[in-house]
Amino acid sequence: MSESSPEPSPACLNCGRSRGERFCGYCGQNDRNYIRSAWSVMGDLVRETLEVDSKLLKTMKLLVLPGRLSAEFSRNHRASFMSPVRMYLFATIVYFFAFARAFFGGVDAGAVDPSVSFDVTRDSPAADSAGVDDATDAVLDDLAPDQSQVDALKTRLEPRYRQKLDDILSRPEEAAGVGTILTFARDMEPRAPGETGWLERALWSLMIDFVHDPVFFMERVVGNLSVSFLCLLPFQALVFAIIYLGKKRYFVEHLVFQIHLQTFCLLASAIPLLLPAGVVANVIWFGTTVWILYYTLAAMRHFYRDGWIWTIIKGICAFVLYSSLLIPAFIGAVALTL
Repeated sequence: MSESSPEPSPACLNCGRSRGERFCGYCGQNDRNYIRSAWSVMGDLVRETLEVDSKLLKTMKLLVLPGRLSAEFSRNHRASFMSPVRMYLFATIVYFFAFARAFFGGVDAGAVDPSVSFDVTRDSPAADSAGVDDATDAVLDDLAPDQSQVDALKTRLEPRYRQKLDDILSRPEEAAGVGTILTFARDMEPRAPGETGWLERALWSLMIDFVHDPVFFMERVVGNLSVSFLCLLPFQALVFAIIYLGKKRYFVEHLVFQIHLQTFCLLASAIPLLLPAGVVANVIWFGTTVWILYYTLAAMRHFYRDGWIWTIIKGICAFVLYSSLLIPAFIGAVALTL
């Protein structure tokens, strides 16, 4: 009997070439056809969602184990896990959401007790409150900056910061903050244009920006820091490539290790930020800090296959080099807010 001829491979609906498997070997499109019943399309979407969730859970499970996820990447085991860049972006969003919630979440003023009388009479709660307000106003008046100091400060500022300073001085609370800072510069004298150095002018401008709108100022600093951290990843990978030069690993392996390490640090640091302030949050914050330190050294030991002593020595070297990168990055993030 003659052997039957093999059935022809179905054609790819995108490029028209023969597709022998589920995915086209030329353009990469899968064999799904969405021009069909909405119920079956919804079923496919649900399955894809569950696949993403299972991949995320598997990635997170391995990320918690120091250095394991980076080791899997070096073995070219990638399809079962989320990409390092996507994980890093996910962690960045989680961390800065937690940061914003912790520092910019607003202040709960509390409910007003309707049983308390608001008639300002002697020995009444309202009378006590009025006395406190009077004392507060007196303190704010004492802390208000001297007009001669304000005039001298304006000679050190650009026109837009002079306008912000006038806006601050119209609000007693913020004016008191400026006055407190100016107490450290009692002998400030007016200057001619161009006599103030750029560094001193930048410091005064940052102070005015912060007092004028501290929430907006910190939001811009945090946003610039997130970009700075992302730009620093290649330099951090270069630090490890130098420290572990004898391991003969490719630069991309050091880079992926850094991405995984930073991803874990961001996610772990977000945990105490999401908790209400208190003793429990402080304990968790301390425990998280210790765990991040241990995780970093353990990940280095597992991924680069060194003993604990060499790992600690190289970890200290990496920390010193990190600091030389992070401090300029922080200064740059603050300077970009000007």
